[in-house]
Amino acid sequence: MIGNPLTDMRLRLHGTQALRTIESYWTGLACGGHLPRRSQIDPAAIQDALEYAFLADRIGACHARLRVAGGAVAQVFGEDVAGVLLSMILTPSARSRFDAGLRDCFETGQSLEIELCASQRSITARMTLYPLCNEEARVMHLLGCLVVSGAGPAAPVRFDDVAIVASERPKRLRCETPRPRLRLVVDNGRP
Repeated sequence: MIGNPLTDMRLRLHGTQALRTIESYWTGLACGGHLPRRSQIDPAAIQDALEYAFLADRIGACHARLRVAGGAVAQVFGEDVAGVLLSMILTPSARSRFDAGLRDCFETGQSLEIELCASQRSITARMTLYPLCNEEARVMHLLGCLVVSGAGPAAPVRFDDVAIVASERPKRLRCETPRPRLRLVVDNGRP
């Protein structure tokens, strides 16, 4: 079945816009000089990009497990994505480069842009990963976007080529150190 060129073009434009929407949203949250916290993410603010968006939780030094993802992302995985490792869309030979990039993203707080290719199926994709802090000021979450273009909707897709694109953000952001909270230790019954 041959796709409609006009529909294909509109889908590509929508995907490109989703990448920009999520980048702008994350950048806006990080404007104070600190990485955004996971609790700051509001799905309503990226409503037009939700189909391509996902949230992932850090597992170990260089792995991330999907928590929730939009329909376009789930279609690439070919299954319900909750709990699936993000690297499962890669062939085993492509995972080491991806894992190294993911480790840098977690350790440096630098966003990551990745180009993916499934060479046998003529499918390419662009993935962006934006680090998010937890309440203990550690990078433990990711806000991501995955936009696929190319032949056929057959799933799952396994990409065999990974290229990490250099970030244009030279400034590395850190998690904001949580402020100590006062707590009542002893109450002597004083009014």
